[in-house]
Amino acid sequence: MVCGGGTAGAFAALAAADAGKSVILIEQFGGLGGTATQGLVTPVMSSYIEGEPKCSYLANELNALLKERNALDDLTGRIFDPMMLKICLEQMCLRRKIKILFYSFITDVLMEENLLKAVVVANKSGMMAVGGSVFIDATGDGDVSVLCGAEQFPVKEPFVELMKGSLNTFLNALTYPDKTCYPVSSRNDQDFLNLMHVYLDAVFFPRIHEKPEIFQQEGWHYELQDGVLTRSGVVLNEMKGSFADPDTLLANALTRALFPDTPYRFVSGGDPEAIPTLTYEAFTAAHKRFYHPSNAYLLLDGSIDLSRCLALLDSYLSRFTAIFPDTDIRPQTPVCPPRKTIEYPLPAGEPAETRWKLGQGYVIGTSQDAQTLFAAQILCDVLCGSNHAPLCRAVLETGLAEDVTLSCDDECLQPMLLLQVQNFRRDDLLAIEQTIRRTLTDLCEQGLDREQIEASLASFEFRLRERDYGTMPRGLVFSLEILSSWLYGGDPAARLGFGPVFEQLRQAIGTGYYEALLRRLLLSCDHTASILMQPSATCGEARQAREKEALAAVLQTLSAQQQDEIRARQTRLAALQQEPDSPEALATIPHVCLSDLPRDPAPVPTELREDGSVIIHDLQTDGIVYTTAYFAADDLTPEELPYLTLLRSVLSQLPAGEMDAQELQKQLRLRLGSFSVGASPITQLRDPQAYRLYATASCSALGSKLPEALSLAAAILTKTDFTNRGKLLEILRQLRDGLQQQIVSSGSSFAMLRASAALNAAGACTERSGGVDFYRWLCALEREFDARADACIAALQRLSEKLFVTARLRLSVTGGTEDERQTVLRVLREALPAGQAPGPAYPAPLLPIRREGIVIPSEVSFAAVCGDVHAYSGALRIACRAASLGHYWNEIRVQGGAYGTGLLLRDTGLATAYTYRDPDCARSRGAIGRTAAYLAAAASEPQEANIIGAISDAEPLLSPRLQGAVADTWLLKGMTQADRCRLRHEMLDTLPEQLAACGAQIARALDEGVVCVLGPRTQLEACGDLDVQEL
Repeated sequence: MVCGGGTAGAFAALAAADAGKSVILIEQFGGLGGTATQGLVTPVMSSYIEGEPKCSYLANELNALLKERNALDDLTGRIFDPMMLKICLEQMCLRRKIKILFYSFITDVLMEENLLKAVVVANKSGMMAVGGSVFIDATGDGDVSVLCGAEQFPVKEPFVELMKGSLNTFLNALTYPDKTCYPVSSRNDQDFLNLMHVYLDAVFFPRIHEKPEIFQQEGWHYELQDGVLTRSGVVLNEMKGSFADPDTLLANALTRALFPDTPYRFVSGGDPEAIPTLTYEAFTAAHKRFYHPSNAYLLLDGSIDLSRCLALLDSYLSRFTAIFPDTDIRPQTPVCPPRKTIEYPLPAGEPAETRWKLGQGYVIGTSQDAQTLFAAQILCDVLCGSNHAPLCRAVLETGLAEDVTLSCDDECLQPMLLLQVQNFRRDDLLAIEQTIRRTLTDLCEQGLDREQIEASLASFEFRLRERDYGTMPRGLVFSLEILSSWLYGGDPAARLGFGPVFEQLRQAIGTGYYEALLRRLLLSCDHTASILMQPSATCGEARQAREKEALAAVLQTLSAQQQDEIRARQTRLAALQQEPDSPEALATIPHVCLSDLPRDPAPVPTELREDGSVIIHDLQTDGIVYTTAYFAADDLTPEELPYLTLLRSVLSQLPAGEMDAQELQKQLRLRLGSFSVGASPITQLRDPQAYRLYATASCSALGSKLPEALSLAAAILTKTDFTNRGKLLEILRQLRDGLQQQIVSSGSSFAMLRASAALNAAGACTERSGGVDFYRWLCALEREFDARADACIAALQRLSEKLFVTARLRLSVTGGTEDERQTVLRVLREALPAGQAPGPAYPAPLLPIRREGIVIPSEVSFAAVCGDVHAYSGALRIACRAASLGHYWNEIRVQGGAYGTGLLLRDTGLATAYTYRDPDCARSRGAIGRTAAYLAAAASEPQEANIIGAISDAEPLLSPRLQGAVADTWLLKGMTQADRCRLRHEMLDTLPEQLAACGAQIARALDEGVVCVLGPRTQLEACGDLDVQEL
């Protein structure tokens, strides 16, 4: 479980998933991307992740997706556009069936904006409260709350204050069903000690024991106004949003069924209907019992001053007396409970009769059986790794369901496999189950494809050896690997070495080992459970009605004195939230100094050859060569843009050349580490309304396999057969279903994109090829597929022939020897047709919206207010950060109860204020309207901490692959090293008095800007000025 959908969180989640883990991503803000997403906080809440930590496979995939959506924040050195990173990361997580719960990352105190901020993380791209890295303690243990105040640092939000002036590369809290992790990392020695100091204090000596208002704010509390009783609380609202996600609901129901006698039966973030049963006394008692050194595991990694670190640890640990909390988890005795049916929310207008879902869980052993766990991951890929894998193919060919996936969750005492079948009719359930069992039985008896096992094993091993975790520190991933064994009584180093295990798995091919394992894990499993998910367009409203009725019943039992007590608690909580920290308290938070920062940002080695058509990044990549081909696509018409995204999705999923789709998937795993196709509109630095559109093809491979790897990539681009209507419809439906889930769970990303599309041409391009407009286009194409299939096939063929030619090609190579780079140039130029250069550009027309509300099946909303400030400067960046971590954090998150919020500025000159999982978007819009007043007042306060944090965001920790990708975007955008230095100098030289003018400039833009809100109809209509429409 990765608590945080921020950069770090998302990458951690992806990396963990690729490393064979079943991952639950708790994403605080809107998208995964925390740290990398700049969107919100950075811990992302990982997660983009960003990873989801994509081993190189993931990393390349993410890079392609980001470029496709113009999501690299170029000008600041920030790597990912918070909004788009979140979309890409979620897409990657959904593909891998990572459960995005948005509740596990709890570092409340760093809550969402910038890193706790990591919670509220400041992405490497900027600041977004959501995101990224928001680790919110949705475990019910109140991890977030615990971090909201500490003994030695008596400020209301110690992590937020710390993040303002930290150079951290990861700051988050990760909440799992059976543990909470508090990881920090930094490239600066003193900053690392500062982070350790505040974390130790907040975890072991939180102020929540003296201030119950923290529990009320972060957990839940009653509010009584005008005779109406309601509940509010940050985690409560977060979990209301989480329960709109069918994958989250399925994961919760399955673990409850499989582990009825263990802690895994509980929703670690808390069921919104159960959270109000948690009392302050029970919460604090749980903290005293579990968050104690006697129950802690401490890990240090990296080049550190060990003596200073140990001395700091001793200064805290030595103050405790040993206790025996009895936290050992007893294994669950095998159970096979009756199947349970649960409802999940469906958007209005969707055909409920064909949207049933099935989840089957199988407990497969213990956390100590490394060979079985790795082999289970191989089986997952062999059986369901693509539409053409045997189990997936068998079900899809019946036409009874739209998708089948199989994944492994091994970050628990008893790992489990999760088989999911998506979108079918209830009457077809028996036939689907019979098809699954018959197919698995046949595979056991007739044998699995040996070459496919070899291919899956090779791909899995490549990702593990590459260890490309994007912006996630490797030491953190290693620490999580250690805990996956150590926590359950195993050897701490058991998961770090995998060479011998892979050799055993390789030798087992052809011996019957995999067939016997398949039979034992899936056909003969005596510890299994099944959940049937019934679509409902009204279950969300029913849940709200139940809550309203329950509150009315509670109100009837309250005496006048009890009602007065509720009002008094409200008053005390509001006073605490509105009371500023004293200068003395703020002075206790340790910060590095501006003098600790270099005046200029570090360059990425970049060499241009052949008049700029070849880009070389000479970086150490451990024998792996990363290649990205950029094909100019400026001349695509607005009508062709959605087809470009569909093209990206079908390439590598359909036959190519002499290979059928199944053989193609096998060869991809054998020859390449990763392969992905994308579309990337890149805004131009000197003209924000101009953009260059590229179709991109990215791959990674060992230098020794380059010729065959690149030949395969070229064949996919130029020889794909699009004519199979049935296979095309399968992919289209899966794409539509995944995008719908993203919109409902990460609405703020889509709201921000849609608002920007009304003001900026690149945003309009991305909206039409990846936003709500694209989703509606997909739905229409699916409904009319019989009539439009031939035209669709023809459009895909035309685009493929038009784009993937050398006349449009610009090539980037990261890593490799000079001979290997020449091999890349030679093979691709020989394999690709010459074609024709692009014609005149067709800029995407702006979206004609001003005030828009889109109804989604959720109890909380996602709002975006976007305006054009017609400028991009260091001072404006600092102003946005100050407003995000100050005004927005306090008024919208702390007082308003939204799970995430922030104010972002992009190099296009667009400023966007957003909220994530917001219980009252109308109230939040009022707070956004007071941005100028806040910044005017802040103009009299020192801004050194915000400057340090903003610069840290602009210099995220990057893998070699990401360094090359980011440098490409700078180049294609027209951003030079001198431009980067200028922006850095402007930030360093920002004076407090500049904030007032910046605030006025931002406020004018937001007042005159575009509003887009996704949420429940009641919230949208309460705004009073929105054009409300269904999704």
